[in-house]
Amino acid sequence: LHLRFKERMVEAGLSGFETEGRVGPFEVDELHRDKRLAIEIDGCYWHGCEECGHPGVPSTISNDRSKNAYLKAAGVRLLRLPGHLIRKHPDEALRLVGETLSCL
Repeated sequence: LHLRFKERMVEAGLSGFETEGRVGPFEVDELHRDKRLAIEIDGCYWHGCEECGHPGVPSTISNDRSKNAYLKAAGVRLLRLPGHLIRKHPDEALRLVGETLSCL
């Protein structure tokens, strides 16, 4: 899901992202170092999703909390995109990425 969305990002002209970029001890799905923006594509089953009715996997949710706090402290903005948004409304997800980039 993540790599297919990355292809869509490139096609849409959303460039400058490093796939599986590292920030300290954490890896993020996409990292724009210049803009200090990290993007995570969160599978609904693993990360939890109220809309899809998945509670998430406790260890994944715990890791997400740690990653969120670390990135915030490091001054990296994090945009989490739920898997169902990528699957059902990829253009909306691309719009969110573009809007976030333009605000930085």
